[in-house]
Amino acid sequence: LEEVDLEGGEHDVIVNWCRAVENYDIPRNRLHRTKSFGRQCGVDVTDLTPDFRVGPVAMEWARNRIALEKKRKRKNTAKNQLIAVALDAAFPDRTWPLWRWDETLSILERTAPGVTLVFLSTTPAETLPVRANAINLCGETPTFEEAAAIVAACGAFFGPDSGLAHAAGALGVPGAVYTGMVPAET
Repeated sequence: LEEVDLEGGEHDVIVNWCRAVENYDIPRNRLHRTKSFGRQCGVDVTDLTPDFRVGPVAMEWARNRIALEKKRKRKNTAKNQLIAVALDAAFPDRTWPLWRWDETLSILERTAPGVTLVFLSTTPAETLPVRANAINLCGETPTFEEAAAIVAACGAFFGPDSGLAHAAGALGVPGAVYTGMVPAET
């Protein structure tokens, strides 16, 4: 929170979830997290509809970036469905090791033949298994909005429980979220 300007008046409420503990034995934690927080603040939260939008500049950037990669591959994938594949999450325990991806991508390709996979990651993934039908944008989306715009430009999402998974849901992009090595008690 040191980086947030608390005196600037730009925020009504700032929540630091870094030390949040989800103990479901406490009744308030059985509520939706937003309702629970609202109750703590004395606010009755009735609308849980996600309100997340990607701006037109970011959407244009995403479409152009994907088109550029398609052109570089000299592959006409215009008719192919794009699937955004997030390779990591902020929490390492929610990220699969790269060695698990080869089998997973093979299954995804067999299940949905002809799709183009669009890889997203916060860091470059040079060790990722090479796929002829993939666009590797790992490390090339410097902002969350740009990564979310790539997801919005795709027809589906596959990845870990992460910010991008939640963005996909809020943007109405269908998908599947895998759970990694998070301990069962959490």
